[in-house]
Amino acid sequence: MKTAEKILVTGATGLVGAAMVSALAAKGNVVKTYSKHKPNLKNFPENVEVILGDILDVSVLNDAMLGVDVVYHCLDFMSFLDSDAEKIFDINVKGTENVVNAALANEVRKVVYISSTQAFGTHQHKEKISEKTSWIEHKDNTLYAICKNRAELEIWRGKEEGLEMLIVNPSIILAPQENKMYNFAQIAKANYKF
Repeated sequence: MKTAEKILVTGATGLVGAAMVSALAAKGNVVKTYSKHKPNLKNFPENVEVILGDILDVSVLNDAMLGVDVVYHCLDFMSFLDSDAEKIFDINVKGTENVVNAALANEVRKVVYISSTQAFGTHQHKEKISEKTSWIEHKDNTLYAICKNRAELEIWRGKEEGLEMLIVNPSIILAPQENKMYNFAQIAKANYKF
């Protein structure tokens, strides 16, 4: 019989993180959440432990990882505004570096990182991309794309230092109707080229 894993989910108040918490807890895992803001607890099973902390606060993040087997790093900050440059870098790159360092320090077995196809580069989206696509420095790469790529490099560094890892690169995430940003009707109304 497989024993339940102890799992930490970062970004638990976000669309992906909240869904991960519910799915992982439903499978009988011991789940902790790590987020800056208190999640809506009515969306989570009762046995989920909520830890409040900033991804840049290394001491709280280290404490959160005590006894954890697997980390699902779902925290992300997406913006294409120049005014958000520091926040994009801090959350996506420094935050991921902190997750990897805390995972290594606490002998976490595996990190699953929810990245983006943006990590292949904005320029690359003009062509067909796959797991074999390499990053190309290009003036069309957005800061968000650059930061997602650098964050993935942190995950790969963790692998070199002994972590098991998995990177997932969604191109689009759909949500129920009540989510104004990610539901299919809103995306269709925006008339994106894809």
